[in-house]
Amino acid sequence: MTDLRREEPSVVDAEEVFAIDEHVRWVGLASARGKLIFSRMRTGVKSASPPGFDEEFLTLAPLTLLGVAERFSPHLQELEAVVSWYGRIGLIHSRLGSQVIVISIDGNGEALLKVKGWLENKKAQLRKNSRNTKKTGPGIEAKR
Repeated sequence: MTDLRREEPSVVDAEEVFAIDEHVRWVGLASARGKLIFSRMRTGVKSASPPGFDEEFLTLAPLTLLGVAERFSPHLQELEAVVSWYGRIGLIHSRLGSQVIVISIDGNGEALLKVKGWLENKKAQLRKNSRNTKKTGPGIEAKR
């Protein structure tokens, strides 16, 4: 599957996600409204789904899964991620700044822990960056 890029700038690069662990198979990123930003399979990995399915899934499923799960946040804590297991393949769905990321891994608990740690660090970095950026006019941002 090729790298499909759309208009919105991405908060993460696919190669950064692939570098987390060799068991990361695929990564997709969409806007908070479900608009595809990119979908990328690791080189040499064969997709387990038919052509076009990953992109369609990315624009619908994570928003629904996260939206339903986030209803518990007022009673618990902020939702970190939703994990789905399909036989030997796991999907990790999470909000990442103003975007939604889905990471597919081969069924490996160690890889899941690495992805969880990476998500925590990336979210903290994005929060820090957003606090250090102020708006100076329509569409113009400046670092503080």
